Amino acid sequence: MSEEQQYQGDRWTTQSRSILESLGWLQKGDSNFDIQCKNKTKHGTGKSSRIHPHGVDLLFQYKDPYAKEDKNIIVESKHRKWGGISTSSIQSFVTQVFDTIECANISQELSEIQCIGVNTGLIMIWCNEPEKFNNETFNGYLKEINIRTKRNPITIYIASNYHILRWCSVIDAKDKLLAANERDFKIYYPADNFSGGRSTAVREDHATLPVLFSKYIFAKSTRTVESYGDFRSLNVNHVFYFAEPTYDELLFLYSCLSQIQFEDAHILSFFFYGNVSKYRVYIEEFRRKIEHNLKKNGSALKVEINYMVVFSDVPEIYAQEKE
Repeated sequence: MSEEQQYQGDRWTTQSRSILESLGWLQKGDSNFDIQCKNKTKHGTGKSSRIHPHGVDLLFQYKDPYAKEDKNIIVESKHRKWGGISTSSIQSFVTQVFDTIECANISQELSEIQCIGVNTGLIMIWCNEPEKFNNETFNGYLKEINIRTKRNPITIYIASNYHILRWCSVIDAKDKLLAANERDFKIYYPADNFSGGRSTAVREDHATLPVLFSKYIFAKSTRTVESYGDFRSLNVNHVFYFAEPTYDELLFLYSCLSQIQFEDAHILSFFFYGNVSKYRVYIEEFRRKIEHNLKKNGSALKVEINYMVVFSDVPEIYAQEKE
């Protein structure tokens, strides 16, 4: 590997770490460390047993709001030109992370830093030629990936430019809210209807992997407003929206909001992402319909429509090492 490739790889690891920390994740241990291979024969190549330890770019942890336990995630950050991203290269990344997780799950090194049990991986693949990146082609590569089956399943998430830039937009929107007059910003996890009522709605500082890969991200905050010298605190419910905003899709979303009691606030704030100019007529009609229904039902809930910044590259701030 050339010095330039090493520099770019280390830089992307720093950016990956900064993004995940900004999403509320907790880093465990250091960046770029090794763990011992516990299955040298299985994790070898061909007829040769593995010689080297497993490299871990990043190790993160967050609390699963539904399982009520810590989730440990091995994060692999990959920085490639578009021509270097293919089914075979992604398959090699998946195999690498899969093998690392198998050994991380029984690693003495990780148990000593209170990471007991690892069954989840995140591969952050950044195409450093974003103008060439094609999400449809990338998803086609993913359909050809094979993951070994295990009695104790291992889950691996794969994030591309598409997901990573979405996350940067959510972070940017949150930071702007907090820099203005918003506080107590939390990700909202509705009650789990499949748990037999055992899981209640909760608010957390972090966004979990299922949330980050979903069409919607729900959040709650408190907004301070001034009126004639008096200050009031208003409850604000936020919806970060990543689906195609057709009228039917928007109405479907709204039907879901009532099921999770998400209208219980002073303000309902929608954040739309992407080039949605051709959908603005649907978005405005959606807003009017909601406001009409709210007024008809005697509700004082206000509706806000916002648009997230769409980044073409990862903001430079994420490449800065923390002091």
